[in-house]
This record gives sequence, structure tokens and C-alpha cells, in this order.
Amino acid sequence: MMAEISRDTNRYLANNLFQLKRFKKELASLMNYWRISCLRFLRSYVTGTVRTNKWKRERPPDVVVSSIQPKVARQFKYLIYTLNDGNIKDCAIEAARIVLKRNSKTDAMWKLEADSPVTRKAVGTRMGKGKGKLDHYVAKVSAGAHVFMFNCSDELQAKYCCKQVEYRLPVKAKLIATQTLLEQCEQRGTEKLKTSNRNTQR
Repeated sequence: MMAEISRDTNRYLANNLFQLKRFKKELASLMNYWRISCLRFLRSYVTGTVRTNKWKRERPPDVVVSSIQPKVARQFKYLIYTLNDGNIKDCAIEAARIVLKRNSKTDAMWKLEADSPVTRKAVGTRMGKGKGKLDHYVAKVSAGAHVFMFNCSDELQAKYCCKQVEYRLPVKAKLIATQTLLEQCEQRGTEKLKTSNRNTQR
């Protein structure tokens, strides 16, 4: 009888020891993960750089300056541009245009044109037998592409219009005044002239 009790106690202790070792290993791995994550956060906080995924990165608004058209931009006060890449359907652009017209209360605006055709076959059709029929058009945009230019009496109202437009589009959007963009464009032009003059003098 005593031998059976001692066997049971030994098994119980061995099982508990095994679970304790397993718990210690899991705890050590968890502590190591926390240590690494804390070090990464401190490094990003000290250096001022935050690591993000590639598809989440946003290009700076300097891309907008290079693709601006000064003759068109001088006619409008505000510009909405994209922060990431994507394909915008023609129906999405039209929905955003209607919202922008309703909230800004102006008819005069410039909008992006969807010029890339997309074909699609009917549901249930088999493979082969040529290309499908034309379904819709999309605008292939990259970060910094101009979507809308419009006039608005108030800056707060213009920001609200941009937010409503962003809800209708499949990409992130941001508002900027065309005057600041034109100033940046002029500064870039003068810098380019200075650099070219330096190269010619050499």
C-alpha cells in the first residue's frame, strides 16, 4: 500500500516538475520578446524614426510639387492628393465629385480622369474563348497624385470636404493649399537653376 502511494506521489511530482519547466521556458521566451520590443521602441523614440510596413509607408508631399501644373493650380485654392498607391474606379471619383460639389458649393473644379479600362467576364462562364467585355474604368494613381482641385470660402469647410472625399476613395487623401505648393515649386525651380549654373561654371 505504501509503495503504491509513493509511486503516485513520485508521478505527481514529476508531472508538476515537467509543467514547471515548461512554464519557465514560456516565461523566458515572453520576457525576451518584451525586452526586444522595448529596445526597438526606445531606439525609434531616440532616433525619431518609427519602423512601419512597406505598404503603410506614406511618401512626403514633395512628390506633389513635381507633378503640379501651375497654370491649372492658379485657378483654384485647394488641392487634394493621394498618400498611397492604388486604383480608383470611375464611380468612386464621381461619388467624391458629387460630395465635393455639395459641400464646397462650387461647380468649378478639376478632377482626375479614369482612363484605364478593366474587363471582366460574366459570372459562371468557363475559361477561354477570348477576353471579357469592358466592365469599368480605373485611374492608376501613385502617392502624390492630384485627385481634385477646387475653391472654397473657408479652410475648415475645405478640410471637411477633403474628409468626405477620402471616405469615398479607396486610398488615403490629404488637403493642401495650392499657394503653398506654387511657392515650393518656385523654390525648387530656383534651386535647379542655381545647381545648373554651378555645373556650367565648373
